[in-house]
Amino acid sequence: MDIPRHLRSLIQSFFVVSLLLGCSQTKIAEETSEFLKYEDKTNKFTISYPKDWTIDTMQKNATVLFNSPKESEQDVYTENITVKAFALPAEAISPMENYKDE
Repeated sequence: MDIPRHLRSLIQSFFVVSLLLGCSQTKIAEETSEFLKYEDKTNKFTISYPKDWTIDTMQKNATVLFNSPKESEQDVYTENITVKAFALPAEAISPMENYKDE
């Protein structure tokens, strides 16, 4: 069974977002309850992101970049999520049956 490219991208994006939100040491992840949906029709994926984050689609090496707002004036590092969508070479695409335990 071949997993479509857009589904693979969505799964990878969900994993990255889950990992970053799970590692958060601030209360921002808990306070942010509203999410918006970003849809990329060219690369055929959607992703939910916190309502107060900004979107940057002008980055050279990323399909889309999501940036968190500064928590204070002393906040020198703002969290971000980068999504890169690209085609895999034909030899990298393998049916799921190849990974199944016998």
